[in-house]
Amino acid sequence: MIKAGAFDFDEPNRAKLLWRFDMSERTKTQIKEDYQCDIYEWNDNVKCEWEKEVLGMYLSLHPMERYGFKPLDEYNDGGSALQGGEVSEVFEFHPQKNPKKAKMAFVTINTLYGHVKLVVFAGIWAREDVQEALQVGNLVLVRGKRSGNDVLLDSVEILD
Repeated sequence: MIKAGAFDFDEPNRAKLLWRFDMSERTKTQIKEDYQCDIYEWNDNVKCEWEKEVLGMYLSLHPMERYGFKPLDEYNDGGSALQGGEVSEVFEFHPQKNPKKAKMAFVTINTLYGHVKLVVFAGIWAREDVQEALQVGNLVLVRGKRSGNDVLLDSVEILD
């Protein structure tokens, strides 16, 4: 409950609350030996991670808010698009059920405005840097061409 923010009204620094809780759970031996519990790191990134971990979603802020990306529907269909989001799903497959052809992928990213599906054609998917960047959980910046509600991927980079 602390990680989810249930006690933010009392102490907005959730790491401090977790430390207090851990300290209260020490054994008598640990208290006699003046054992100090670990101090947790606390910043907006940790806040996002903890909310995602315990709630399955971002509650108080989305990690993409600081980048200022536009919604996909603000780009012209068939034109260049720039999107940022967290990779949530990767589906790799052989096109047209032909195992001899190179694999391609459909990748879903969660943006500040919803889900965007990326179509990653075989020539781009074959690149090792692209596959490394498009791992579930990574925050990425993608460039490509808007095709309806999808983006045909041209390039990707990991955001910090």
